[in-house]
Amino acid sequence: MNTIQGPKRRPNYSRIGDRLHGPRKHTLVFELLDYATTNPWFSSLSQEDHHPGVDCIVAPLPGIFSITCKYSDETNTTQCRERTLTGEVAEDDISRPTISPPNLRQYHHLCDEELETKNNKKLQNLEKTKKINRAKMIPGGRHCKLQDNDTVLERGSKNNQHAGSKKLLGMVRSQCQLYEIAPKIEKGRIIQDIMKGFKSSGGRFLIREDKRSNWYEALDKPVHDKLGHMLRDQARARKKTGKDKGPQKASKIPVPATF
Repeated sequence: MNTIQGPKRRPNYSRIGDRLHGPRKHTLVFELLDYATTNPWFSSLSQEDHHPGVDCIVAPLPGIFSITCKYSDETNTTQCRERTLTGEVAEDDISRPTISPPNLRQYHHLCDEELETKNNKKLQNLEKTKKINRAKMIPGGRHCKLQDNDTVLERGSKNNQHAGSKKLLGMVRSQCQLYEIAPKIEKGRIIQDIMKGFKSSGGRFLIREDKRSNWYEALDKPVHDKLGHMLRDQARARKKTGKDKGPQKASKIPVPATF
């Protein structure tokens, strides 16, 4: 048995439970409980005062003491971790504790590192998925050069200022009201009409894998999805500005435009 020397002053445990978080939560709990056994000022650690799921009874009396720590996961109450600790408290040390509280910063640093690593892996997987999905949109063939009549399947104000993008936006706005009140089957036909009208006027829908790669003419599927997003965005914008006053009567349904 090891003789335990207590801290000089009673440590403040009131805020320790609130600082437990992250992937190392289980380890933190047991580190604190280990320290609690060396602290003769405490007779118990309750789950209300410290951390949910922790039940710990301490007997800080001279001589040998025993402590049983139980920790149950908040998400799975059927699994309970139990640990029994034993030690010896010297009678002379009860009135003069000298051990300082554990350094929680090192554990929080580890929590942040593990969390940052996990987030980086998620971002890497997301970028990889985006590249794969974008590669599926690009047909095999020769690359082309962006012209004034073309539009690009990318977001951003810079792309929206392109002459071809402005032209496409005007075509979308002219069909927005009809698209909003049309049944689901007709919505697809409206998108096809816009697509054919833009191509017949000399425009192309271009796409690229990243900002450093070349432009390629996109397949119909991503173009169809892009036009659908544009029509829905314009419909939401109309509602916000108050221009859209609900469904119209049959006599006032707008006539499809001919591009």
